[in-house]
Amino acid sequence: MFYAIAIAIRFYVVVVHPEFLLELPPIVYGLLSGISPLIGGVVMLFVFKRKMDYRFFSVGKLRTIALILLPIVLFSLSEYIETRTLSYVLPMTILASIIYGFFEEFGWRGYLHSELSEVKPIYKYFIVSLLWYPWHFDFGFDMAHLYSFIFILVGSIGMGYVADKSKSLVLPALFHAFSNLIFRDISFSEDMHASFSATIIIVTVCIVAIIVVMVKAAREQRQLQHPNI
Repeated sequence: MFYAIAIAIRFYVVVVHPEFLLELPPIVYGLLSGISPLIGGVVMLFVFKRKMDYRFFSVGKLRTIALILLPIVLFSLSEYIETRTLSYVLPMTILASIIYGFFEEFGWRGYLHSELSEVKPIYKYFIVSLLWYPWHFDFGFDMAHLYSFIFILVGSIGMGYVADKSKSLVLPALFHAFSNLIFRDISFSEDMHASFSATIIIVTVCIVAIIVVMVKAAREQRQLQHPNI
């Protein structure tokens, strides 16, 4: 049911592409193109009363908010250094990319991982990648599409590992956003002004910050579970 909803809405938005969508701003259309996993997950959770093992603030509210703000601040700073201008467009673009990542990760890593919680992690990641790949409606049997599937498989493993270790919906969404920002794989990429080298540096700083937060949160969780150790 979840996958049927995710596929159907995605197909309607990106393949059928009704005329009224052409009138929407690119940033809105970009968000709508990734919203179907969120809708599918919400339907399964609230209509069919399924479970979810992942949370928005699993590593702490302030830490989560700080990790969301960090790339927005750093990209804005980069834009100012490179162009000597600062506008609301770039921060909104980065925030939209994070929201887009959250839309997808809520379904693929949040809901679907919860349903597959009894499956060995590496098998779970492979199953998710097999479902996630055709959802993009860009598949074939040539080398380019093989590389695309490998990229999605690696993403499933990486973001799946982050989700499983942190139990967070936000951290894999940030990694998803970083991937889109690096490869400009978003329909609102024309609003990006940071150079590729600046993007790599900013993403690296953000990833290090996420790792530090994950390590500290895991240590605190172990101390709560074993206070005498």
